[in-house]
Amino acid sequence: MSASTRLCSIVRETSLYRFVLARVTAAVVLSLSALTFGTEPAGALEFSVQNISVSPGGMVVGTHAFIPVGGTVTIGARVADVASAPVLATGASYYGWDSNILSFVSGNAVDSIFHDTRVPGSGGVGGVLNRVPDPLIETSAGLGGPFGGTPNVRMLAEISYLPAMALAGDSGLDGVCGGGDAQFRATFAAVSEGETTLVIGTGDDGNGIIVLPGSVAQATNATVMVTVPEPSFAGSIAAGLFFLVALGKARTSLGDEPRPAAKSAHHAIAALR
Repeated sequence: MSASTRLCSIVRETSLYRFVLARVTAAVVLSLSALTFGTEPAGALEFSVQNISVSPGGMVVGTHAFIPVGGTVTIGARVADVASAPVLATGASYYGWDSNILSFVSGNAVDSIFHDTRVPGSGGVGGVLNRVPDPLIETSAGLGGPFGGTPNVRMLAEISYLPAMALAGDSGLDGVCGGGDAQFRATFAAVSEGETTLVIGTGDDGNGIIVLPGSVAQATNATVMVTVPEPSFAGSIAAGLFFLVALGKARTSLGDEPRPAAKSAHHAIAALR
């Protein structure tokens, strides 16, 4: 291999190269979205929250995270095909949060996705390259999406020459098919008190989906609410949770099965420790 060939190979593997490809992919998706192919309803793909974890002092209730100032929340997500629609191009991001309340810390995404062959306990084969560089970086949406100019963490940008599908059991960040690990993961830190919502999916910065036979679609997005309470309010929540747990224990001592609320409170208190 000549020196020039080796140099080109190295350049192609750089994050800058993949970042440029991701931006080009988003621009292509946006351009195609502007054409009058016809529009499919939302739901060609579905993004879901795989797990939410918080730093000590925080707690999670469903898809609602409570963290103190200085605390962090990490959100893992996956994408699935819910409409059996072959996909030609996809762009998706974490977006929509209030940068006065949360600050992006770090993130990761799978290198490839939509694998044709998935071997349980092993990796996938025949996937499509995710052109977003890993680790993820924050940019400002600027391609005309509804949140133009606001923080955006692109997690997926792919264009496939042949139609691809988000089949069940695709590998996650652990590289294992069927393991259910997140395909995308991002961590945010609380910088001030308040409440904000993160969106995971399409609809921002030119993100969208191109499906056969050439229609534009949007995904069914996932959302996560993050509350950064005042210290006094956080203390009130903790006191209320301890009361529910105490009530559950009292019912158990009387022979009653603890109610779901008490069980949830117990788990929430464990997260606070």
